[in-house]
Amino acid sequence: MLLAYLWEMSHPRLQASLRVLERFIPAECVDRRGKMAGAERRALSYLTAGLCAAAIACNTSPPPPPMPQAVATLAAQYDAPTATLDPATARTIFEQTAPLRPALGSFTGLTFLRETLEDATAVEFDHMDIANDVQGSIEAHTACPGWENDPTPDDATAGSIDVTMGVENSKVQRAFAGHATECRFLAGPQGGSSNVQATMTLEVDLGSDLGFGDPAPPILIRASNATIAVNDMSVDLLEQGLSFRLNTDGSVSTLIDPTTFGFGTAGTVLLTARTDGSWALRVRDGQWVCSEGSQPCVFGPA
Repeated sequence: MLLAYLWEMSHPRLQASLRVLERFIPAECVDRRGKMAGAERRALSYLTAGLCAAAIACNTSPPPPPMPQAVATLAAQYDAPTATLDPATARTIFEQTAPLRPALGSFTGLTFLRETLEDATAVEFDHMDIANDVQGSIEAHTACPGWENDPTPDDATAGSIDVTMGVENSKVQRAFAGHATECRFLAGPQGGSSNVQATMTLEVDLGSDLGFGDPAPPILIRASNATIAVNDMSVDLLEQGLSFRLNTDGSVSTLIDPTTFGFGTAGTVLLTARTDGSWALRVRDGQWVCSEGSQPCVFGPA
């Protein structure tokens, strides 16, 4: 049967009524589209869910979309950097990453994606008694925060992000795809003042499948076909991709290969823009914390 009803979603970040629309899922399955209005702060502009559960005897189950595999493989490399560095090499590598650091720092402004993910997965199915076997997809659209940090931005001026998440066994699949369109946000330590605008294709990995209502884990993003402007500087990465991870503490990391900077050091290093303005080079046996200037990097546990 078609489950059609007014769905009230209550969430710390939004309160809105979601209208059920009959679209493309067979009548035995669930299909919802909701329009967010009157949210007290930035929230999803709309949420569309095409979901089916064995408990309601779907004749045709909507399959989840294909998962991007490359970003899931990349996630394992982020979790376990392999290089080891001595103090002099750590400092030199940090200095050589100077052209990269402003771009990485700009992505600190994308930490709002954690809220977007939590809003999109704050769906409760227990009252429908189908919590154990839901599959299908969730499409989420959200306005970017803009350069004024408006709590209710308009995607016509601030840009937007769209993602389509697969759902299987009542969990959001770990990897999914999306797109950022002229997405405007502020970036830099402690909120910063850099104006950033980005258009890019996104592949996202959560590290593992995510249960509905679970807090967002670190979010790894592989971006391609990217055009990124930071203040008056613009970079086009149409062929090559870049990747970065939005960590739970607000910091942002990217994986680097020291050999690309002319070093013979084998392995990988995780470069992190920390929220206090310092930088960390995570290696196999710990991490080096570095700051601008001539002071040596300090080694400690990761």
